[in-house]
Amino acid sequence: MNQPSSTITATAIAGLIVATLLLVVKAKAPAFYLMIPPDYQAHLVIAVAAVVGYFKKENVLGSNK
Repeated sequence: MNQPSSTITATAIAGLIVATLLLVVKAKAPAFYLMIPPDYQAHLVIAVAAVVGYFKKENVLGSNK
């Protein structure tokens, strides 16, 4: 199986970081966490991951640029 592209890897890591930050907010500031609608949380994770993936420069194997 081939290694995933650098863009997919960056997107996955960004999504994981945002999801983890939401858990930290839930533990450290529960009053603020309750102000974030549950449906919005998933959209936030996907939106940040998509933006990171969009702006991540792809590292292509064999490219000399």
